[in-house]
Amino acid sequence: ALTRGHMDGPAFWGPIVRTGEDRAVMHRESYVVHAIDGGIPPGSVRGLIFSRLAARSVLRVPMPLGKAVFGSLFFLSRATEQFSDDDLGFARRVADIVVVMH
Repeated sequence: ALTRGHMDGPAFWGPIVRTGEDRAVMHRESYVVHAIDGGIPPGSVRGLIFSRLAARSVLRVPMPLGKAVFGSLFFLSRATEQFSDDDLGFARRVADIVVVMH
């Protein structure tokens, strides 16, 4: 879901090639980034996507499917310091519901 944003055009929806660093973050660990600036390399897939969405902080939880990772659920904010480790439990519950509904 996206609020207060309009993402049209091929530049936003076009493919992005993952690098070795991008593959390294495809793991089962949840994480919180309090400030994207300085915390995420700007040329990485995450850096490009977060920049396109004007995200300044992020919370990520994986969506496991058996022993593999089915995908990730990201909570983004256009303000820094919007998420903490205390939010991870809620985010995991939402991810579990999304997986079951898929």
